[in-house]
Amino acid sequence: YKKAAELANSLVFRANYNLGSMYVFAKNFNEAAPRLRLAVQAAPENFEAQYNLGFALEGVGQDAEALKAFEAASR
Repeated sequence: YKKAAELANSLVFRANYNLGSMYVFAKNFNEAAPRLRLAVQAAPENFEAQYNLGFALEGVGQDAEALKAFEAASR
């Protein structure tokens, strides 16, 4: 069960991180932000997910939340 739960969490992270990052690259921040939020929930220690989430949030005008994501990425 533990291994299956870890695999499921890994898949949630990878799918949402990859899709969210592609949306950031395409400057489609409205689609990127929810995907990257899910990625960060699945792997909060992943600085790349936090960093991309910061860009997505900045793109949708959520500057205070973007700053928090950038700070988390830098930690």
